[in-house]
Amino acid sequence: MKKCMLLIVAVICLAVTSLAQEGSSNIHRTARSLAPPPPAQIYYAGGPIMSGSTNVYVIYYGTWPSTSQSIVNTWLSHIGGTGLYNINTTYHDSTGAGVQNVVHYTSSTNSYNDNYSLGKSLTDASIQTIVSNAIAAHHLPADVNGVYFVLTATDVNQSAFGGSLCGTYCGYHSPSTSIVSGDIIKYSIVGNSAKCPSACDGNIVNADTTSPNGDVGADGAISVIYHELSETVSDPNYGISGAWGAGVSGESGDLCAWNFGTWSTLPRASNGSHYNVTISSFNYLIQQMFQVSVPRPVSGTYYTGSCAINLGTGTASVSPTSENFGTRYQNDPPVNKTVTLTNTGTSTITITSIGASLSAPYTVTGTTCGSTLGAGLNCSITVTFRPADAAIGVNRDTLSIVDSAVNSPQNVALTGTMRCPPAGCL
Repeated sequence: MKKCMLLIVAVICLAVTSLAQEGSSNIHRTARSLAPPPPAQIYYAGGPIMSGSTNVYVIYYGTWPSTSQSIVNTWLSHIGGTGLYNINTTYHDSTGAGVQNVVHYTSSTNSYNDNYSLGKSLTDASIQTIVSNAIAAHHLPADVNGVYFVLTATDVNQSAFGGSLCGTYCGYHSPSTSIVSGDIIKYSIVGNSAKCPSACDGNIVNADTTSPNGDVGADGAISVIYHELSETVSDPNYGISGAWGAGVSGESGDLCAWNFGTWSTLPRASNGSHYNVTISSFNYLIQQMFQVSVPRPVSGTYYTGSCAINLGTGTASVSPTSENFGTRYQNDPPVNKTVTLTNTGTSTITITSIGASLSAPYTVTGTTCGSTLGAGLNCSITVTFRPADAAIGVNRDTLSIVDSAVNSPQNVALTGTMRCPPAGCL
């Protein structure tokens, strides 16, 4: 990994690695453009991963608007069990233990508001003290199976390892042996992205004017939280007994940092911003994560993988797989066809988008599908062909349903023919 600084021009380094008090800490890089193609390998150093369920705790440090907190809380409450987080289950250690697709977070018990207890200029030692104080005062439990996030407000500055928040990083994670004596506590700092949106928010970096939920601070922070959380569960003791990455290669988040998929094909929210994940009816722009498939890795070995935004948790089918709207004339009324999506697997799937890339004369005019679809259930989608919007001749398009199923997307070929009436087209 390479050190990078926030420059006037785009930076292309992948991450920053520096020594922390208890060893090493991996810092989420700052950039203004998409990263170059990621390295194809990740190193396994032999250390443990976080197996079993993972508990997440949040300390909102300083002034965080309640609306921003709600966006973050909603995402953390629903990330477990999704195809997005399921990517982390591809990470195992040499004993065969693996990361589980289970994240526990309840805002009423797992979050705490700290009103600038250590001021507005913080260091890495400050971050550890903030977590330690929250545990000592019983605001949060002491939990070796937890990951503690300190989310700093826009008016808070923080420096660590020769760099600074918004200057060289948007967040980082590290283990600590001093937060709770005798335990290794995993902690992370993530800044409110509204402090430096052109450095730490993926939408603004890529020239959107806002983010999917209209809150650049919370939306940008969520992608960084996902980066740091994923790296923590696959490399929790970085610098002590490292696992995946361990300072030899990039960690899981580093290898796909600022990779959101093919930008031009991403769906857009109602406010025009791009997104690539929908969870609990909310849209998010989340960086992809490096996935591997090694059930029992060998210490000291590099393994190949790839960047992904979803690892399917089920299967789905669509019926019919093609629809022909027949031959229509310019003054004919719109024609509707119904498509049925069925969850054919044994677990709930998450639906990301339906027909996001359709263009005239085809539109999705109705659906009974929500953001999720339970095992064995189905829902319907109404597709409309509007002759008034059709070009003369055959009009073809594809209805694509993007979801967390392993066979996503499910596609329906659409065909409709437009003719001029005997009196001629208008």
